[in-house]
Amino acid sequence: MPHLKILNQSDKKDFDNPPKFNGEERKRFFYLSNWPMEFVESLRTPTNKVCFILQFAYFKATNKFFAARKFHQNDIEFVARRLKVTTDQIDFSKYTRTTFERHQKDILDILGFRQFDNHSKELLQNEALALASKQIKTRLMFMSLVDFLRNRKIEIPSYRTLADLITDALRDFEKSLIETIKSRLSIDEKQLLDGLLEIGEEYTDGEKQGTKIKRYKITLLKKSNQSTRPSKIKANIQDFQCLESLFKEIEPLIDSLNLSSELIQYYAQVVIKSRGFQMSRRESRRYLLLMAFVTYQYYQLNDILTEVLMQSVQSTLNTTERDHKENFYNQRKEKHQILSSFSKKMMNHLAVIKQVKIILQNQILSADEKVGTLQSLFSEDFDKDSTEIQSQLTQLGKESTKITKNTDYYDLLEARSIKLQNRVSEIVKCLQFDPKTSNKFLIRPSAPSL
Repeated sequence: MPHLKILNQSDKKDFDNPPKFNGEERKRFFYLSNWPMEFVESLRTPTNKVCFILQFAYFKATNKFFAARKFHQNDIEFVARRLKVTTDQIDFSKYTRTTFERHQKDILDILGFRQFDNHSKELLQNEALALASKQIKTRLMFMSLVDFLRNRKIEIPSYRTLADLITDALRDFEKSLIETIKSRLSIDEKQLLDGLLEIGEEYTDGEKQGTKIKRYKITLLKKSNQSTRPSKIKANIQDFQCLESLFKEIEPLIDSLNLSSELIQYYAQVVIKSRGFQMSRRESRRYLLLMAFVTYQYYQLNDILTEVLMQSVQSTLNTTERDHKENFYNQRKEKHQILSSFSKKMMNHLAVIKQVKIILQNQILSADEKVGTLQSLFSEDFDKDSTEIQSQLTQLGKESTKITKNTDYYDLLEARSIKLQNRVSEIVKCLQFDPKTSNKFLIRPSAPSL
């Protein structure tokens, strides 16, 4: 295992350099009580006095010591003013290692801390091994070790020292993993994993389509595509089924190792970044790396296929909703004409009904005259309009039902469902759902037909 990069360059620089104080922090950290101040007064040179106060303040803030060349100029000037000396009187070249080590011991004694020595290192190694077995993230391991030292009032060493301890702890933990895998992995399982390092063939997609390229099988399984194109989905499903058959064989051993997802991802990335022939040469770590790769890529492809399924469904819903709105917009003119015609004919019928009422209430006209007048009102045009009104009422009723039940929308969904099924049905068949968090009625196998 190479030396791990635990902190980024910015955080590493901050850790290995003195803290940057603001004005209020300078007043607080560079303040010395009577006894430490008496100690400072006993020092002979301005250089030693300034360096001691800077080391004392920086240690109070971080529990770490720093080389004089790393001291911040603003802090140097601040301490010099408080001691009423000029910066010209300060010469760091005269701040010898012997003096530096003596100041370290004095500061540790004043603040009740212990030096980071071989005994402290041994304590920290044991803590690092315990953290490695829990497989937490390396950054959290780093911060936990810092807290471990701080809680026990032990001087905190450099980033490099802590990074080396973490790397060594993980290396030792890795050795134990390799030994466990070596003793428990069957010959058949080893052969299945070794099959990933055999040469396979792949068709090209470019101008020379139809030609074959010889590649390691594991190289072909490194690729995954989030495209919703049917050909890409099919390729992902084939890879997933291949990985699933391998994963099912090694799953009991993987579960018994209780590897964290972060550690599985770390080893899988080693495989992904390595070439096939390089994997063949990793004799001691090969099965650990291959098992991690199979596990990581299996779950990764499961997630990708789930995402493709969701994207495909959402795309169908979006397209259906857009087309439904367009259809509704395009049908407005036709529906307006129907409503306008219906409204006009109804107004005519209401006028006739009003006239009928007037005729019936007329006391002057005889019964025969009323009948004759009424007959003249109900002409062939009236009967024709009545038929059309009935037809329009029926059509408007259907439109109302469609709007109420959103029938047009569901008709469009049904029309697009076949295309969606052709695209994603194989995904649904092969996806693995967690029964603890999934809808039990959706994942339960259908009852056999009678």
